[in-house]
Amino acid sequence: MELKKIKILSNSASLLPIISLLFLLSCSQQSKNINKELKNTIEIGDYSFDFPANFKLVKEQGVDSYVGRIEDNNNRFEFDFGLYTSTLTESPEEYLKEGYWRFDLSERFMKPNITYDKNNEPKVEVLSIRQANRKDSLIGKGCDYIAHCQHEKITFDFPIYLPAETKAYYFKTDTIDGIYQKVVYAKDPKKGITGMYLAKLGNKRALSLVAHHLSCKEQEMVLKIFSTAKYLKN
Repeated sequence: MELKKIKILSNSASLLPIISLLFLLSCSQQSKNINKELKNTIEIGDYSFDFPANFKLVKEQGVDSYVGRIEDNNNRFEFDFGLYTSTLTESPEEYLKEGYWRFDLSERFMKPNITYDKNNEPKVEVLSIRQANRKDSLIGKGCDYIAHCQHEKITFDFPIYLPAETKAYYFKTDTIDGIYQKVVYAKDPKKGITGMYLAKLGNKRALSLVAHHLSCKEQEMVLKIFSTAKYLKN
């Protein structure tokens, strides 16, 4: 099943300018008054970030990666730098590309009393994906996207429903100077994570840096810290 075309919002803009606008969506009422200055540069693996002066790095024992936390008296980040670092919550783009909805495409063409595997399962090609509109309720009530697909000579539209976890977050992904960057932040920061995933293209090691259960003001501070990310191997 090959994805030829995805009609979704572009992520071509630079990450750093976008971060300064994120709170128009979630925490706009508290976005004007952050007085902490980011003067404390802390290195984590191949990257560095600027934190407020009272944050410190605490190393922990990892099995196959460099792990630890960065904390002050009130807030804590957890980090993981290694080969198997989590990419954090799945974004809409990631789900559209590799999500479980794709397995359902073949199932609708499977016949009874036949055992299927990768070699003989019905082949379905995804021709395009678009955001759903009100008229698409006839295809799938409440669906988020519509995939236009083809199986042999049959073309059909298939409804895609984003996972509830994905819909609970905002995302920004980009690739800048060979660094893939993914920012994940909860629409309700008190109930989710605010995290960043960084991976150098061609380098198997990646970094995740995550804070949990923040206030809006704390989430704003965390995203400002993320905007200071630097790659140290240039």
